[in-house]
Amino acid sequence: MIKKKKKLKTILNFSLLFIFSFYFSLQRLNPVTAQNNLNTEIIELITRIDSASNNRDIDTLREYISPQFSSEDGLNNESFLSTLEQLWTNYPNLRYSTTINSSEQNQQRLMVNTTTTIEGSRQENGETVNMVSEITARQTFENQQLIAQEILTEKTRVTTGENPPQITFRLPQTARAGQVFDFDAIVEDPIGNSLILGGVKEEAVNPSSLANPQPMELDALSAGGIFKRVTISEGDHWYSAVFIRDDGTTMITQRVRVE
Repeated sequence: MIKKKKKLKTILNFSLLFIFSFYFSLQRLNPVTAQNNLNTEIIELITRIDSASNNRDIDTLREYISPQFSSEDGLNNESFLSTLEQLWTNYPNLRYSTTINSSEQNQQRLMVNTTTTIEGSRQENGETVNMVSEITARQTFENQQLIAQEILTEKTRVTTGENPPQITFRLPQTARAGQVFDFDAIVEDPIGNSLILGGVKEEAVNPSSLANPQPMELDALSAGGIFKRVTISEGDHWYSAVFIRDDGTTMITQRVRVE
């Protein structure tokens, strides 16, 4: 059990780092989509950002991130770039696929909405940790620099082992402050006589959640999942569930955006 808890803490740290660092999501673009939605200048800018990101060239990226960069989640220029470097250290083989959904010119500013899928893996304690995430974001550019970013939706799945549990999440993507809703994390595989541990947690989205992730209590499950009714407070929140058994572990984290 001690080994399982240690592994769980490691996975949680990596997952939050992955989510928190992924805000810079303009990495690989579908050329046809880009040509249909954006002018040549922004296409060239994003291409340069793409090249710098794939080359882990933090000095070049600094040229494209405004000193006044900010996000709703509390990131500024310095914290954004340092966290990105840490992500590259932990996941050297990240693969990105981004589609531009829409763009809008507002005087000197260009707002771009994207959907990005990112996949990566790393070795940890002799095991392969796999991650898949999908995120939609709204980026604002001015004078060829990223000045603001807003995460609209976000969901990340982290797995280890030969046969990680198949999990279904039932959770709204948006809510109002004070709204009550059901948070269901369902194990699709039959539990049978096998032992499976599970737990859930809720965290406000902010830099301190990354630096000091809260522990998750695990219990042996007698039913096929965990079902809770929660009340969300102000600000976006991450909802996470993890399920561990001998042949695999699955963790899912989803953002609920408070509007």
